[in-house]
Amino acid sequence: MPARNTDNERPGTRYGSRVVLRSDFIICGQTKYVALWVQCECGSVDLVRKSALVNGKADRCVECQSDERSRGMFGLPANSAWSRGMGHQLTAP
Repeated sequence: MPARNTDNERPGTRYGSRVVLRSDFIICGQTKYVALWVQCECGSVDLVRKSALVNGKADRCVECQSDERSRGMFGLPANSAWSRGMGHQLTAP
């Protein structure tokens, strides 16, 4: 069995908008998976399988993914005031 690459498990390693806090394991049935405690830019902390992070399938938390999807539904640019929930603060020229 090849040695595990632990370089990308170190605290501070970034995967998209998530940063590694520490490594851990998840046991599912008879299988043991490497997992990482990560913190998203929005502040949420999750335990995620390392393979999902490395493959880019979990580079954002569920809340950030749903926010981005809802912005796309209305056709708003990601950085617009309306998409950031500040539309009520805008005034007409």
